Amino acid sequence: MSNEASDISVADDDIISEDVELTEEDDVLCDAIGGDIDGSHDGGLESDVDEDENGGKSTSLFKQATNKGLRNEDIVANWIAQYESNPNNALVAFLQFVIEASGSHYKLPQDTVLILESYTDILIAGTTHFCNSSVYYPLTKKSGAAFTRILENFVKCFFMTLDATTIINDDVFLDHVTGFIMACSQSKVRPFRHTSTMIGLKILTIMNDLTGIEYDKLEALWLKMFECVFRERSRDVVNDIRYLCIAECFVWLESYPQSFLKPQHIEYIFQALRDECGKVKECAIKALDQLYAKSDMRKTCLELCKNFINDLLAIILEKENELGEHAINLLEKFCRSSSHMLDESQYLLVEQLIFAANRGLAQAAAKMFQYRRLMDENYPPERHIGIIIEFFHEFGQHEHAAYLVDAFIDFNASIIDWSIMVQMLIQQPSAMESPAISTLIEILTRGVEQAVTGRIPAGRYTKTLVRKPKENAQDLATIVLAPAMPQLLAQHGSSSENLVNLLQLPQYINIVHYELDDNREQLDQLMELIEQIVFHNENISVLRVAAATLECIYQIPSTSAHSKELLTKAVNNYESAYLSWENSSQNPQRLLISLRVLASLHGYFDLKDWNIADTVRLRLQNQNLPDEALDLHLELGFFSLSWDLKKVNSLASDNVDVDDLCIGLKENLESFFFASFMVIENNSNLTITANAFASSCDLLVLFGDQLRQNTNQSIRSLQYHSTVNEFEFFDSFVTRNVFQELPTQDSFDDLHSKRRILSGYCKLVSFNLMPTMRACIIFQHYHRFFNFFGDILNATMELALKINIINYGMTILHTCLCVYKKIKEMGNDEVANPITQSTEFIELIQLARRLAETFNSNLLKNRSAVVTLHRAGILFVSEIAPNRPTAAPDNLPFLRILEEFVPQLLSQDKLDILTFLECIEEPALPSCSRQDWEPLTNYRMALEMALRKSCRRREFNERMNYGTS
Repeated sequence: MSNEASDISVADDDIISEDVELTEEDDVLCDAIGGDIDGSHDGGLESDVDEDENGGKSTSLFKQATNKGLRNEDIVANWIAQYESNPNNALVAFLQFVIEASGSHYKLPQDTVLILESYTDILIAGTTHFCNSSVYYPLTKKSGAAFTRILENFVKCFFMTLDATTIINDDVFLDHVTGFIMACSQSKVRPFRHTSTMIGLKILTIMNDLTGIEYDKLEALWLKMFECVFRERSRDVVNDIRYLCIAECFVWLESYPQSFLKPQHIEYIFQALRDECGKVKECAIKALDQLYAKSDMRKTCLELCKNFINDLLAIILEKENELGEHAINLLEKFCRSSSHMLDESQYLLVEQLIFAANRGLAQAAAKMFQYRRLMDENYPPERHIGIIIEFFHEFGQHEHAAYLVDAFIDFNASIIDWSIMVQMLIQQPSAMESPAISTLIEILTRGVEQAVTGRIPAGRYTKTLVRKPKENAQDLATIVLAPAMPQLLAQHGSSSENLVNLLQLPQYINIVHYELDDNREQLDQLMELIEQIVFHNENISVLRVAAATLECIYQIPSTSAHSKELLTKAVNNYESAYLSWENSSQNPQRLLISLRVLASLHGYFDLKDWNIADTVRLRLQNQNLPDEALDLHLELGFFSLSWDLKKVNSLASDNVDVDDLCIGLKENLESFFFASFMVIENNSNLTITANAFASSCDLLVLFGDQLRQNTNQSIRSLQYHSTVNEFEFFDSFVTRNVFQELPTQDSFDDLHSKRRILSGYCKLVSFNLMPTMRACIIFQHYHRFFNFFGDILNATMELALKINIINYGMTILHTCLCVYKKIKEMGNDEVANPITQSTEFIELIQLARRLAETFNSNLLKNRSAVVTLHRAGILFVSEIAPNRPTAAPDNLPFLRILEEFVPQLLSQDKLDILTFLECIEEPALPSCSRQDWEPLTNYRMALEMALRKSCRRREFNERMNYGTS
């Protein structure tokens, strides 16, 4: 067998070691296999046009079948005529059809005489004629689905037409056609095995419609093919082949009840639930779902399901994906027919998935919950809500109430029965304990929010991107909640947790309701209660929500006087409290309370008329401020600068002169940065420094490059340009406070602060306010801190990649070099302990592997970054010490790191990098240690092995042959 053949037939999967970098450009090369589905061909190993017995030209059966201009009926009629005149040649033509459909360019000799023992020789010969420029064959190309339909239509037309002739009963015809298909399905060459399995399964399906063969003969032939093709290939190592078997088995059971299969054969589909491939398991689940819908199959499904319950549960619990959703839906149907299908513990396992991040999975689990616990029509609505609350207390956590609501909201009426919930809170509060009341308020708030806005909870993902409010939800919320809000706040306002939720409800009420004269009293009561909460509650979370709600209410024109009065009172309280504290140095509690109120309000209201900005700037210089007061003053300063920037932008767009305003704003900005940087540098409270750093970074973004594009010169002058010293200050602060040590499980607040610090720094990189290369200091921790900050760092890398692809490639290289050089500095005795064997170097390999994955989003688009990384890395390694010209370069071990980025190279670039690598040449001297040069050998081998499996392997082989000749 030739070298090309051995390349193809080594093992089941070796022929299709699919390169991840194969793109649309590369796929053009793949068309050399089998031609296009419309019958065109771009040059095989032999001509596609044969000579007939009379010396004329005839196109192969495969080329005719894939030619859109020819009808299958005409093609089959011609084949029948050929069979009647020369059966052997006609059968050879059919065998040729299977060979070509598999992607081989082998042409059976015209003088071939078919005997059953010749199939092996034909397949061996065909194996040597696969095109060597690609790893694809027709069924696995992008046009594979259309190609399958063409073959299926032709095979069906072929056999159905023959069914009306005597040929269908010809033993020679049946033996050779089915025999060759079965022989191909046993081949170790994947294209032959895959294609013949597909054709064989379609023939088995078509046989159910044949009438021209005696029943006993047809049954024997069908069962023989079933054993050889289906049963053998349903255990194949190739996922697509197993998928074909299960999909076709479903067709036999569903469409052909008179088939030779019995209902008990559904077990084959149940067994596919244990398959390792998600595609196969999904096919099995969907097939069982449809078979269960057939009354004559239902009993068998239920009987067999008992043996596969654990497999279904394993699918459900394995991953949060669409497959688990389908599995729960199927399991629910089984349980509806047999409630004892699951025990209590198994039911609870499924129901807890109501809190899963995958929305479809959570909704499927909620439907199971509803079927089991909420189907009793004798229960009043209050009892249904009570059951949901009890379940939440048993398995949920406070922050997961939104997930609970989202899981039920599309099909459970109780979860949006707000009138019943309000009635329970106002009329029946004594019937519930305090935790139950808090949970009910949370469910009410989350239900109103989602129904009115259409937003799903943060962190929950779904396959549909459409976010639609429920029809008439806001009108219903207004009718139910507006009259009840004052009483709800009065009855349940003693708990901060309840207030945070209740105060959100007016934000979802249609404010037009309050503009009507008849409802003025409701508005006055609501504003009075919120004002009392603002000035008598010390919880800053409550104050922030109250401020947001006031912003909505104050859109009503008639509330302007109340809003001014409330804001004036908040400012006066702050001034009085500050002066009292400054003069008497008493307990700062009063000052802190007034600051919380003012900071919460300033986030939603511009306090320019009260000159807050100047006051805050002066008081930030007071070094005796308590930590919380300092933090709140910084927050006030941030809001003041943000409001001022918004104001000057608005005035400038109206052609108002803003020169003086911009000069003052610039001074205030610089003053704020000075105070903020002092806090960051000197304060030991991580929460305070994190807030100061995050605010500073946000202001750098607001006053960053976006202002440069403004048409107004005064606005452009506001752009803040950070200095190198400031960048170094940021680098040091992030390294010292975020990456000094791994966070512990009991330091949630510290972790939150560290994530705020890192997010602020990453904004500077993402908005191109800081050179991307400086991000090396955070990217080098990507692997070690992945569980804590991986999402932030990954998002930053994605944005950095969009800013400048080549620069990002160099940044990733320098990230690895930064760690590598540290390892080199630590290695005292590299002779006794090579750095490649150190724990630090192994961790660097893992880091490089993670960093390499960031290029996988679009290998074609990111091509230049990867090539630049490899070239620059090779140049770094190639530096040879002048006093040791024959020794291995000192940095040769770094090639082991570059090796992790080889899969990200496109095939054509692997060839170029292999050529570029020749700048590092291993001297053929006895004194040279091969172990020292091992990284070069391994790196080159990684490139060569990847090329051998790629669509460029022909060019690579030619190059290798040329190099050795």
